[in-house]
Amino acid sequence: MKVKQDTKPIIIQLMRKSEWNRNSDFALYADYISYCLPNINKTQYYEVMQNYKNYGIMSFKSIERLRRHIQREARENGDISLLSSKAIERRRKELEQEYHEEYKKCR
Repeated sequence: MKVKQDTKPIIIQLMRKSEWNRNSDFALYADYISYCLPNINKTQYYEVMQNYKNYGIMSFKSIERLRRHIQREARENGDISLLSSKAIERRRKELEQEYHEEYKKCR
């Protein structure tokens, strides 16, 4: 996974700041946009998400993958301050299982 050197510490900081950011990729990405573009008008978020490259930030999916990577490392290192709540972890596992079952049907 290719990550800008300065992005990972920003995401870790935002995840430590709020449980909501650890539980919701949308909240994390919104805070990431606000961090990188502090003067952005709230109504411009859609524009930024659609044209993230023009703003010099990472895509939503890249931030989502980075959050997963950070949480996997945190779990391995025992750093609970970066982990999602147990309910969110269970729901993500359920959704992943549903995805795999649907994928198998399509094959």
